[in-house]
Amino acid sequence: MEANSKPHFIKRIAADGFDISSLFILFMLLNVILSNTALFATYRNHVARYQQIEQEVLRNNDRELVNEILMNDEEYQNEVFAANLHSFLIRVLIGFVGELILFLIIPLVNPNRLTLGKMMAGVMLFDEARQSRATKMQIAARFILIVLASIFIYFWMGIYSFLLYPVLRLIVILLSKKDKTLCDYLTSTMLIDKFSYSSI
Repeated sequence: MEANSKPHFIKRIAADGFDISSLFILFMLLNVILSNTALFATYRNHVARYQQIEQEVLRNNDRELVNEILMNDEEYQNEVFAANLHSFLIRVLIGFVGELILFLIIPLVNPNRLTLGKMMAGVMLFDEARQSRATKMQIAARFILIVLASIFIYFWMGIYSFLLYPVLRLIVILLSKKDKTLCDYLTSTMLIDKFSYSSI
């Protein structure tokens, strides 16, 4: 095996797949853990209030008029807006904390700068310019890029961003000669086979 050679494509896909799966599991776990916080309670209160208004309007009016009445009901519209805003804030907070743990904290405390997926797949992040393992600054830069990409894709696809993000990464990898993602290009990093690593 050549020094600092790129990993087999399957290893690259396995690393990304495990990282995305870990993020999804952590997202669900954080959702359960944080479900008793004030933010969740406020969200539930807004949902309960606008549902109560819907039921009152349905009881007192013909079905044909319900949508029109609700569209002109300021309290109902405010409650729906507040519920949607709190739902968005909850998802952003949970997504940010999950990505912070998996893509910043774990790689920074790991001497080889590896995420869980990279550990499992036997690959590592490599600084092409220095011909050494990635620096802490590169890990931080990658984390910022991942968060920005996640927010953009979330606005575009909502909760389905979990499905779209890996597909977009795969497309970029397939189009790259070095199997690099946009994050790799912007931070001058690439993935190499862990067992081929040789520092200069």
